[in-house]
Amino acid sequence: MIRHIFRGKILYSVILALLVFSVGNPLLASSTNLTYFKSLDLIRKVLELIKSDYVEENIDEQKLIYGAIEGMLKKLDDPYTRFMEPKSFKEMQVETQGEFGGLGIVISIKDRMLTVVSPIDDTPAARAGVMAGDMIIKIDGKDVIDIALHDAVKLLRGPVGSKVVLSILREGDRESKDYELTREIIKLPSVKYWVIEPNIGYIRLTQFIQTSSEDLEKALIDLEKNGARSIILDLRNNPGGLLTSAVE
Repeated sequence: MIRHIFRGKILYSVILALLVFSVGNPLLASSTNLTYFKSLDLIRKVLELIKSDYVEENIDEQKLIYGAIEGMLKKLDDPYTRFMEPKSFKEMQVETQGEFGGLGIVISIKDRMLTVVSPIDDTPAARAGVMAGDMIIKIDGKDVIDIALHDAVKLLRGPVGSKVVLSILREGDRESKDYELTREIIKLPSVKYWVIEPNIGYIRLTQFIQTSSEDLEKALIDLEKNGARSIILDLRNNPGGLLTSAVE
């Protein structure tokens, strides 16, 4: 889960760099694998055909390019490597700051369904009983099957104190269940810890945000002061996050 943010962040710029390289350096390009650049040319020709011959006018070219990138990544058969559009990346940056307004759930798209990766502890979603793996099929009565991730985030966030109804289908259930949740300011302490035995400390690392490394270090120091000589590090339902924080 960690890798996809890093790869998604750089992939778009890498592809642009390759295109500039191939156009601006014809001599260098001719000395490389020509098959590779022929493939890029094929993509260009397909775009031109769509723009000139497709039955509908005003085709969103950027949407087609993003779709082509997503299609390439799907062929890798790796669910953790994905491309993030600028809007999705901006939302991710907000979430990894450590505080934002909303319901307290980490979401993703899985098999066309808006799916809960994990509820965040002590948030409206967690207190209401929303669970990892739950599929959100409607938000305030609006069908969200096939919805773009950043569009779903917009529907879930809103003014503090406002309410939103999620229609959730849980694995094994035949019918969905409605959850009415009240939006709050969601603070993200990524580390929770306590001593569970005289010499054993417990640390729950909920996700990788900007403060995770610092929070973990503080937890280790405090647990050691309280006599802990062994640590249980709980990563269950951790949805991932910033690669740099994970490395730290």
